Amino acid sequence: MGRNAIQGDDLMKPKKVLRAMLEQPWLYNEEELKQIQDKLDELEDEGVQELWHRRSTLGFSNKPEQLNG
Repeated sequence: MGRNAIQGDDLMKPKKVLRAMLEQPWLYNEEELKQIQDKLDELEDEGVQELWHRRSTLGFSNKPEQLNG
């Protein structure tokens, strides 16, 4: 995946990098865009699951689909 999404020497979190890449779709072909979107979806799903795990172990239990809002 291209370095064009990262400006300067700033290190960005993976989801932020992927979102920045999707803001410049003309830099990527259809297959690359699909891979970028799929990876972003995967990372966001993992984040929801981790949030659910933290909340449920602390006693704030909501189903994962309720946390995606």
